[in-house]
Amino acid sequence: MTTNDTQPDVIPTQPIPKQVEWLQTQFHQEIVKQSERMDDLAKQFFTLFIGIAGLYATVLKLAAGQSSPFQQEAYVCVPYGLWAIALLCVMLALFPKRYSVNPNIIHRGASSPGSELSIEEFYRFSAAYKYKWLVMAASCFFAGLVAAVWLISV
Repeated sequence: MTTNDTQPDVIPTQPIPKQVEWLQTQFHQEIVKQSERMDDLAKQFFTLFIGIAGLYATVLKLAAGQSSPFQQEAYVCVPYGLWAIALLCVMLALFPKRYSVNPNIIHRGASSPGSELSIEEFYRFSAAYKYKWLVMAASCFFAGLVAAVWLISV
């Protein structure tokens, strides 16, 4: 045997530059903060949706008269129905969903359905779940606004 066979090859390395280390830290913090941002957005949506619904009720009340077409059910049911669905979506985004997480695994490539999530997957899946509900809430809210404007203008 030669000496090359018994000793492993040494690969020259150097410490990670401070900028790269900082970027990695920021990347990992960003993953954690996504879920918090979705919660903050959901709270803002909730406030906005309630405010717009109240404003619409005020407009209907001020515009209503004895011969007002606003007394028809469509003027109330369609927009408020869509806004109620939007509020339900916001509530689903705010209430926590239970995940099975293995705290000993920080990162894993891809998890199979039904298996425990890694810590990183937990944060990603949680943010994606909230994002899905908030997009649906925004869509229903916007549809409710369009319906309210359209019903008032006809």
